[in-house]
Amino acid sequence: MNDHCLTRKTKLDQLQYPFRAGFFGTVLFGALTILSSCQSVPLKGGVNDQGEKVYLTPADEIPKAIDTFSKIQDLTNEESKINYLIQRVQKSKFPFVRNGASYTSAEAAEFLRWKLNRPRWRPLVNTAEDFVNVITKGSVTSGLPYAIVFPNGERRELKAILTNELDFLNQRLSEKSGSAPKQ
Repeated sequence: MNDHCLTRKTKLDQLQYPFRAGFFGTVLFGALTILSSCQSVPLKGGVNDQGEKVYLTPADEIPKAIDTFSKIQDLTNEESKINYLIQRVQKSKFPFVRNGASYTSAEAAEFLRWKLNRPRWRPLVNTAEDFVNVITKGSVTSGLPYAIVFPNGERRELKAILTNELDFLNQRLSEKSGSAPKQ
C-alpha cells in the first residue's frame, strides 16, 4: 500500500472509531474504504527490482519510436516533446488509472491533452519536464497519483515512467546532436 493510502487509511480509522461497534460502523468503514480509491496493489515507481528504469516499451524499442516521431514533428522543441510523451502513453495500450477508475491508453492520452490545455494548468507548463511534473503527477481532486497498469499487473506511477521516457528522449537527442544532455 502506498504512503497516500496509509495516510488515508489512518484518517478513515479515525473516522470509524466512534462507530467501532455494530453493523453501522462496519458498513460505514467499508463504504469509506471503497470511496478512498486506495488499491490493494501497491503503486510502484519508475525503477524495477533490479534497479533498472522502466519504460512504456522495452528500452531497445524506444530509439525507433523516437526516430518515427521525429519524422512527423521536430523534437528539438518542448511542445513536440510533450506531444511525443502523450503519443507514447496512447500507443502503450496499458490501462491508465485515475481516481481509482481504469481508462484505455487512448482515453489517457486524450485526458492528458485536455488537462494540459486547461486555463488552470497551461500557464504552468513551458517545458516537457513541466508537463511531466505538473500534468502527469496526479489528481487534484483525490490527491492520488495517476498510474498505469503493466501486463504483469504491476501498477506504476505515470509521472515516474514519463520521467524515464523524457530522460531517454533527451539523451537520444543529445547523442544525435553531439551535445551533452541538459540536467
